[in-house]
Amino acid sequence: MDKPDDRPDFSEGLKLVVLLGQDLGELSKLRGKVDEAFFRRLTFRNFFSLLDAFIANLKARALEAEKYGKVTFSEKTKIVLEEGYWQTAEGGERQWVTQRPRTKDNIRIGLGAYAEARGCGTPLQQFAPLPPRFDTCLEVRNRITHPKRLAHMQIASDELAALVSVIEWFQKIRQWAAEQEQAYIQKIRNSVKQSVDSFWENVNAGKPRGGQGAR
Repeated sequence: MDKPDDRPDFSEGLKLVVLLGQDLGELSKLRGKVDEAFFRRLTFRNFFSLLDAFIANLKARALEAEKYGKVTFSEKTKIVLEEGYWQTAEGGERQWVTQRPRTKDNIRIGLGAYAEARGCGTPLQQFAPLPPRFDTCLEVRNRITHPKRLAHMQIASDELAALVSVIEWFQKIRQWAAEQEQAYIQKIRNSVKQSVDSFWENVNAGKPRGGQGAR
């Protein structure tokens, strides 16, 4: 099996995150207009899709940084970032083995790798490893995704409140990532400006004096 090439470039990944974020905003307008149980299930599903797309985009950015030699990740981290690894078969042929990371590992390692690629601290140090009620939300997401009983499709008010707290945490993480991208772009601009300024300094230093042309 060949290695899948499904990593989004920055532009596409950003558009996907924006689209899913807009969906979540539109969903909030449906409350009171549709069945409450349906609204809650849809909100949970949409948020976790948004979270997955957001982390996938940061992972792609981290791998891009490694590609250009700006950072080197451990084998364990690479498996999470690439969601798989190369394995040599008995006949000597290399095969790609897909290995989807657990949600919590995906978030922690994905955010940590992105922070390392940008040369900054991970926001998890500031906002706790994960929100206190993240496990509750993850259990609900898993329950409504793989239901075994009708009762599994019901989401309690307390569970919905847990999701609200996790969304607030996500907003902080999203803001942090946006600030890191802005800082990274500014760093590139400064580097380009420094290179251009250095070029002109060298050009001006080589100009002949007294208005005479070069011999």
